[in-house]
Amino acid sequence: MYEKGLVVNPDCFEILVNAGGLFTDTRDDDRAIAMYNKAIKLQPNSPALIANIGWLTELQGKLEEARESYIRSLDLLKPETHPQIISNLKNVEAKIKKQLEMKEDARKSKRGKDRGHTLRDEEL
Repeated sequence: MYEKGLVVNPDCFEILVNAGGLFTDTRDDDRAIAMYNKAIKLQPNSPALIANIGWLTELQGKLEEARESYIRSLDLLKPETHPQIISNLKNVEAKIKKQLEMKEDARKSKRGKDRGHTLRDEEL
C-alpha cells in the first residue's frame, strides 16, 4: 500500500514515516531505515520521526543512539512533552544501566576467576 503512495508521491513525508513505522513493526530494519532516511531529508526536525528512529535503534540494541534520538525528540518538542517518548527514554536508560551493571559484574567475576588460577608464594 505504501509503495503505491510513494510511486505517486515519492517525497510525501507522512507516507515515508508511516512506511518506516510499518517496517519497524515487522522488523524489516533495512526498509525502515531507507524510509526514515528519505523522510529526515524532508523534515530533519520532526520530533515524531526522530522518536521513531529512536525506537528502531532501541530494537536493534543500539541503546546510546536510541537515547540520543529520544532526547533530541524531546528537545524539539519543548516546552511540550510527549509521555510515550519520556517513557521510551526512561526504558532505554534503564537498559543502558543494566548493561553497564552486567559488564561490571562480568569484569568483577573475571577478575575473581583470574585470582583463583594464580598461586601466591605463600600457597606453595
